[in-house]
Amino acid sequence: MVRITDETRARWESSGNRMANVERMLAAYNGVTEPLETAQKLVLRNHDDESVAKGVYKAMRASGSATWKFLQFDLPVPIQQFGNLAAGVPQLLRAMALKEDASALFARGDHPGAIAGYEKAMRTILGDDSISFPTQKFYFEPYLSVGERGPSSYETPPRFAPTHFLELLALASNILQSHIHLNQFVEAIDWLHEFRQILACVRLTTLPGPQPSWKDWCLPYSEYYLLRFKTWLRGIQVFNSLGNTAAAACFAQLCMVDYGTVDHDTLASFPRLHAVYKEMRPDQWFQHRHPEPNIFERHVAHPDLQVLGVWDRIQYAPGDKPPGRLDASTWIWRGTLYVAAGTTNRENPGPVGLQDMWALNLQTRKWRRLPDVPVTSLGRKRDEPNISGQMRVRDSRVYCFLGKPTIAVFDLVTEEWSIIGTSMQPGVRWPYHSNGDRLEAFATAILDHNLYVFGGDDAKTFLGTNIFMALDLNTMRWSHISGTTGLVTPLYGIELRTNPAMWAVPSERRLFVMYGAAKRSNAYMGSMEGGASTDFAYTDIWSFHVDNGQWTREKLRGNHPSWRTEMACTWSPALERAIVYGGYNSSAVTLDDSRDYGASDLPSMFRYSYFGDTLLFDPTTRIWKHVLVKGFPSYRALSSLVCDPDDGKVYIFGGYTNCEYVPANRGIIRVYSDLWQLKIDMPGGNWNPKDLERDIRSERNGPWRKCYTCANVGISWQKCGGTCGGKYYFCSKDCQRSGWKEHKETHGCRKKS
Repeated sequence: MVRITDETRARWESSGNRMANVERMLAAYNGVTEPLETAQKLVLRNHDDESVAKGVYKAMRASGSATWKFLQFDLPVPIQQFGNLAAGVPQLLRAMALKEDASALFARGDHPGAIAGYEKAMRTILGDDSISFPTQKFYFEPYLSVGERGPSSYETPPRFAPTHFLELLALASNILQSHIHLNQFVEAIDWLHEFRQILACVRLTTLPGPQPSWKDWCLPYSEYYLLRFKTWLRGIQVFNSLGNTAAAACFAQLCMVDYGTVDHDTLASFPRLHAVYKEMRPDQWFQHRHPEPNIFERHVAHPDLQVLGVWDRIQYAPGDKPPGRLDASTWIWRGTLYVAAGTTNRENPGPVGLQDMWALNLQTRKWRRLPDVPVTSLGRKRDEPNISGQMRVRDSRVYCFLGKPTIAVFDLVTEEWSIIGTSMQPGVRWPYHSNGDRLEAFATAILDHNLYVFGGDDAKTFLGTNIFMALDLNTMRWSHISGTTGLVTPLYGIELRTNPAMWAVPSERRLFVMYGAAKRSNAYMGSMEGGASTDFAYTDIWSFHVDNGQWTREKLRGNHPSWRTEMACTWSPALERAIVYGGYNSSAVTLDDSRDYGASDLPSMFRYSYFGDTLLFDPTTRIWKHVLVKGFPSYRALSSLVCDPDDGKVYIFGGYTNCEYVPANRGIIRVYSDLWQLKIDMPGGNWNPKDLERDIRSERNGPWRKCYTCANVGISWQKCGGTCGGKYYFCSKDCQRSGWKEHKETHGCRKKS
């Protein structure tokens, strides 16, 4: 006999299920001896109430009845007359049985068996036994059909099955947990993003029309939030285990945002939800910079997700050098590094655009000045900020585009600029606002004979654009491939943005576009649609195939960068990898432990983060690796990363940071003019095995210094005044006295006479 306990009755009643239906179903079940016949009747009679079917299934299992075994067989054809919803009920019940069996395997420590069972349950819900997990396409049709709409599109309410959706989320999260137990972090991250993918697909098909990614979306179910909390906590666990504190902080941020969405009455009503909330530790989650200078261990524990590297600062020869700047254009040609344009910061009047151009001989390390970029001929004012142009080199010519059909070309042989007019494809208007009077914060790349331009701010909405253009450098004719100016959200396409990363992979015949931001704060100040107090950092990566002209949303895989904008990137032919460094996120929380806020129990936080981490992208596997370094240039954004096409060496130049976030003794904004070389322990990475012997105590960690004696990290440590040239630092006179003998014997340092 199947009975309903008081606890079950109360739970069903509180969740709004029809108690009379439940009791009628169970009465029918208890009065019939044939289990299969009974199960069919229950499903047919109550096909419109999935929650009831779910409750009956749990009651059957709890009773010890063998009736649940009917789920292993196909139901008769007549059930199809009730349509997709009715057909989904027996699928759901079968999947729940499989899930319970898989959970039993998980409890016994058989995690591979549990994974297979959970995946089978997902296939059962989706109605296709041939599905391979994790899925390859981001916009996966079976996930989209969970929230599938009727033929009238957005005017018709969706045929949304929340129970199916929640079960899919639970199964994906369970598979993620199983891979964590197996120490399989590549697979764990795959399933972390499979969970996010299910959320995104159902959101896409249930909101009223295409909505920008920052549009809130949630379900009024406590189980929905419980699953999200648990999954984000597992994401934090995975990335912290890999030393990727920035990515871990992203999922911590998701936890905090979700917690702010749930009202306190709901938290109090559901003890399980409240218990998960108690696991939240914002004081621990957001205490780190990225990288964190106090984390000394830099060994590769997961070779498929980590690799060793070092940054070496390049010392310039005496003489003139370019002033510090952000968002400069850089390239290397025949052993010379070129730096052009960008923006600098001055206390008065503030940001100032630069038109100067410099060349650094990488052998002699001496700078020389070249002719200025002719920005006034391209419709820009001298000293106007945000002049970069993302210049690109092809053969011996450099191309500078600033938003107008006219472009500037620099001849690297004669070292002269020329102005060249271009045209649009016949019958197509110039797509940028105001005829391209101002375009900034866009991305460029060259593949074959085409210069590609994506995104940027053209002053239409201040949010950004998703305009994608190609200039044929042989014919000087533009093609408008996709996108528009203004706040228009494509259904399955890449959204408007500024400052994304963009690189070309010739072997794949693809361009990749990653992250970036919608400048919601600019729109807010301009009283425009889409405005908000903080910008929105995107969490997606896209590829464009230049032969078939199709955009594809790629799945994030591996030890990937946290969400950000203004990061530096380059493609390395020697490594056959893309490299990303640094960047900025205006809504990523960081604890501020430098100030005393009295008796407040709440820690003070920066509502933004700057990054100084280095990551590699393999286009063949789509897997990211985190480069583990002993030291790094600094936390900075809008720096310039460039690869020498001849010897494969990778350099980073310039950038900026906020001196409140990164302590310094010079103003609010600091711009850099330094140059660093990256070495990576892999073929083509210019690695020197002796780099492994370098003393971590002498490495620069942005603005931080390590005490030679106690390894404590700080800003104001005193450097050694001996003959070592100030290579080592001490945090106090006591540490200097304690460590002097070792320092003298190890490094031959002596007091200066």
